[in-house]
Amino acid sequence: MAGLQPVEPLRYRGVQIDTLDPYWYRQCSERAPDESAVPVKAPIETLFNRAALRDGFSRDDAYLLFQGTDRGSLNGGYSFMANSITRYTELGRCSSSPTR
Repeated sequence: MAGLQPVEPLRYRGVQIDTLDPYWYRQCSERAPDESAVPVKAPIETLFNRAALRDGFSRDDAYLLFQGTDRGSLNGGYSFMANSITRYTELGRCSSSPTR
C-alpha cells in the first residue's frame, strides 16, 4: 500500500507462549494408552503447545520454536515432536525439523 511504512511487531520479541487449548488437553488426558501415546497426567496450567523465543526480525537474529505437548497420535496431520526444537534460525541460517 502506498505511503504505508513497515513497523516491526515488537510484541513478538522475547518469549511467547502458546498455551494448550482445553479441548486438546481433554483429548490428551482422557485417551486410553496405546503404542503411540500415553495420557497426559500433568495439570493444564503446567503445559504449553509451543514456545517461541525471538531476538528480532532480521536474518541474523535468533529465533527458536519449541514444541511442547504433542498431539500427533490424536490428529493424523500433526507430527510427533513433543519437547523438541522444531525451528531454529540465527546468523542467516535455518535449522528446521525434517517433517516440516
